[in-house]
Amino acid sequence: ARVWYLERTPSVCGACANGCNIEIYHREGRIFRFQPRKNSDVNQYWMCDAGRMSYRDLQGEGRLLNPFVRRGSEFVRATWESALGQVAGRLGDLARTHGPGAVGIIVSAQAANEEVFLLRRLAARLEARLAGIAWSPPDADHDDFLIKGDKNPNTRGLALQGLTSDAGEILTAAARGDLRALVLHRVDVTRWCDEIAARAALERVPCLVVLDGQQRETVEYADAVLPIASYAESEGTFTNHAGRVQRFQAAVVPPGEARPGWQVLGGLLALLTGEAAPPSAEMAFQALARESAAFRGLSYATLGETGAPAPLVS
Repeated sequence: ARVWYLERTPSVCGACANGCNIEIYHREGRIFRFQPRKNSDVNQYWMCDAGRMSYRDLQGEGRLLNPFVRRGSEFVRATWESALGQVAGRLGDLARTHGPGAVGIIVSAQAANEEVFLLRRLAARLEARLAGIAWSPPDADHDDFLIKGDKNPNTRGLALQGLTSDAGEILTAAARGDLRALVLHRVDVTRWCDEIAARAALERVPCLVVLDGQQRETVEYADAVLPIASYAESEGTFTNHAGRVQRFQAAVVPPGEARPGWQVLGGLLALLTGEAAPPSAEMAFQALARESAAFRGLSYATLGETGAPAPLVS
């Protein structure tokens, strides 16, 4: 498409921990290119080639489009209301019946700060074990300027919310039969963790809930699949390697029936607690800023289009 036909939305690149500021060029629901956007504190005027081309991974084949629940040996397409109701009911029942630690939750550093915050609330409600994971290929490219070896946009955000990289312990517990339910949020455990241990955990855990945007091996084992939007289709924040909190904005709508992660998690929490779900990512961030010293005083307004340092980052 000719550039003059394209709309532009300010955002940040999610291809690594640098968080280069970008503009997403799009038209009629399709992304055509990423271009660098000036931010003197992050990327100046530049971005790497891998970041420029990373938009291709956000669209096309392999996206999860609809909620599914397992019925016997088959997946059955479900409405969002039905899928959320079944997941919330099952997780709540298992947590009540088997007590603290019966549910495990693993979230990756691909998740936004708002999603991590809501997962922390979910874990507290279910008295669940919660772990983060930030995986990068062993041979990941890096340089001294733009390209970070950490290929996750929110590893620092996980750390600022107190999540440690003990996902392996949760998988071990599941493989031993100590877990009754496992929730995976943007996590590819069979690639990112020990493959044998991960498969043993997925095969043994009685209830597996997958929240993801991509078709992965984990989906084959799932009892419920909840499709969630990419950062180009949603709103939220990432915290880059230097502790700078930056907003991303939705440029296009999610494919199929996929929903923003904050919306799905808010819906689950509402069903489990009876409290109103946050009506927007901004409201979820406001709650995070109130409850977490690491983000206190920040808001979407103070972040603007170029971000701001997290208060606890020196």
